[in-house]
Amino acid sequence: MKKFVRLLIGTASLFALAACNSDNGSNQATNEADATSEIGNASDSTASLNGGSGRTLVAYFSYPVGTDLDVVTGASVLQNDGEYLGLVEQASIWISEELEADSFLIEPAEAYPDDVGQIIDEVSSDDAPDRELAQLVENFDNYDTIYLGYPIWMGTLPPMVQQFLESHDFTGKTVIPYTVHGGSGLANTVRTIQDEIPEATVVTDALSVSRNNIESSQQEILDWLAEINE
Repeated sequence: MKKFVRLLIGTASLFALAACNSDNGSNQATNEADATSEIGNASDSTASLNGGSGRTLVAYFSYPVGTDLDVVTGASVLQNDGEYLGLVEQASIWISEELEADSFLIEPAEAYPDDVGQIIDEVSSDDAPDRELAQLVENFDNYDTIYLGYPIWMGTLPPMVQQFLESHDFTGKTVIPYTVHGGSGLANTVRTIQDEIPEATVVTDALSVSRNNIESSQQEILDWLAEINE
């Protein structure tokens, strides 16, 4: 019987830095598309996450933010039963339900500001403080397989995902990445994960789903799960 874990959700988002020169224009557009793929409308301060009884964990970083954003033109969230979900969150729900796996939301101890402009200022600053994780995974040693979900921020892993990797012992574990992106696919994140946790086996057949296709991507995600678990 599934248990339910209550985890506090902060609000957050990220925009890519402006390109340094005109030659980087196309890269800037792609990064901005990726960065906005997690902007949404959070209707509650808490979330219920499905729990399973196996040795598989779905850990993900996903942040719908704010209550006054234009989510229609933003095209960056999925509405489900009157609630707005971050795109990585929706993908993670499908994965955890299919696998009957535990779920864990990666979040900062101190929430990012609601104002997008303030977030841009923070991530653009060389003096920005490192944010700590709100909590670690309890009994992390009990899990053999970790599905790791994240958006692409500035062409790489979000800082909180890097913190998650650095804060847990992945020795002997299998890590399976997946991402929802705005145009850059997986970028170089699989290699980044391999470099961060060389003690783990990182599956390179990772999944990347365009934010433009997330609403119709459930079957694609389920097919990917079936393939990598053959």
